[in-house]
This record gives sequence, C-alpha cells and structure tokens, in this order.
Amino acid sequence: MSMRIWAQSASDLSLHTRFAATIAEHGRRVCAPDTQIDVHGLMPGTYPAGMGSTEICCEYPATHHMLSLQIMENAIRAEREGYDAMVVTSFMDHGCELAKSVVDIPVVGLGSTAVRVASSSARALGLISHDADQRKVVRNMLRDQGLDAHVRLLAALQPGLSTEDIDAGINGSPILLQRFAEQVEPFVEAGVDLILPAEGFLASALQRAGVTEVRGIPVFDGFAALFAYAEMMVRLRRSTGLAPSRAGDYAKAPARAIDHVRQVTIDALTRSAPAGRHKEI
Repeated sequence: MSMRIWAQSASDLSLHTRFAATIAEHGRRVCAPDTQIDVHGLMPGTYPAGMGSTEICCEYPATHHMLSLQIMENAIRAEREGYDAMVVTSFMDHGCELAKSVVDIPVVGLGSTAVRVASSSARALGLISHDADQRKVVRNMLRDQGLDAHVRLLAALQPGLSTEDIDAGINGSPILLQRFAEQVEPFVEAGVDLILPAEGFLASALQRAGVTEVRGIPVFDGFAALFAYAEMMVRLRRSTGLAPSRAGDYAKAPARAIDHVRQVTIDALTRSAPAGRHKEI
C-alpha cells in the first residue's frame, strides 16, 4: 500500500529551491517507488532580512520555539490532509516533540533518527555541526532524547558556515566539502568509528558528492535513514497500531483545547506586538 510523506524543512525553501529538490531526490532514492514525498519549508519571510537562519534557529530560545510552533501546526495540517508520516529534516529535530503530542501519524526527526540508526552500526559516533550555536542545540537534543552516550565527539566547523557559504554549497560550490575535509583529524584522534554530518545542508552536499568514507571512517547518510525509518514507522502503525504514547510526555490535549489556546495565543501575540514593529527588523 502506498504512502504519503510530508517532509518538513526548518528553512525558508523559497530561498533554497535547490535544497528542496535535493531533499525530495534523496527520499525517492531510498523509499518505495509508490511513496509520495512532498517537501515543505517554513513560511516565506520567516527569517528577518540580514539575520541568518542559524542565528534565529539556534542562538535565541524565543525564536527557536516560535519556529517549532510552525512545524507543529504543519504536522496538524499533514495529518488532516491524509499524509501517513512527517519527517523533519533539521538535525536539531525542530518541533518534533510538540508535533508528536498533537498528531497520531509518525513524526520522525533527522537528528534523533540518524543517531539511533547509526548506533546500530558503530559504537563511537562523531557529529559535526555547521557552527557552535547549532552544536549547542544538537547537544541539548541528544541529552533530552537520551542519546548523548552514543556520541564520542560533537564538533563544529571552524569557522562556521555563513549564509553565503550555505547558498554557495547548495548551488554546487565545493566549499562545504572542503570545510568538512579540513576538520576530520579530531575525529580520527578521538577514535570515532562513524561520522554523522549534523546539519542538513552539509549532509546533502556530502551525499551529492558521493562521500561515504573519509580517512577510513564511514560517513553516515542521515537523510536515507530518516526516510527509511519513516516508512518503517508507517508500516508498524498499519500492522500493529503503533502510535505515540499518551501516558507520558506526549499526552495529547483535546482538539477544542488546542484550538482555544491557539486562538488566545494569536490574540496575545497580536496585542503585545507594537504596530509596525515587524517593519523595523
């Protein structure tokens, strides 16, 4: 039986159309032929002009949380529109925990899934994020998910990737590959036995270039694991009824409560924002 997967990026894909196409291509490479993959980004204009996506996603807790709300709302929409699963293509698992508490379809995050699957093939994982701010959020995600014991080394590219670097890499520049290759030595010295690119743009660039090993250490394809895992979760739901447990952290509020609090929150945000403030950013 066919499946429909909603692939949710934490990027504004109106600015990164090539990356959106790459996500879909990657999914189709590992999914069953009849699995439909539809890629969605955050609302166009989510990121203020002159501010990088990593700054908004990782540096400031308030804006990080607001982005997660968009992803939660899209999970509700995906389930309503008949999708069988949502995959979140951010290694920081933006919005996954919230989304699991409001929908019954599987919600699968790139970061937690990549680490879980990779740890079945290696004992000392090495993760490399695209800057120090992102590394901080990834570290928090690993701790919260109980996955930090699998990670021998969590490093960041030095210097970190700028918005210009990311754009260049998406459009074919070798800069992401070069920056990655320059910083492999610490993983060798730490005794890492598998490397995970802990960032979507970097992971995509390595996959497109066919990089599967460096200095004898395998490089893990997290996107492949993400889509394959989502298909597995859909099959388990269909065959066994597997769904998020409502007995603990994923307790699901009644729909009327969600609708009520959502509307009150919208009213509160609208009322608290000074007129014209968004134009000043």
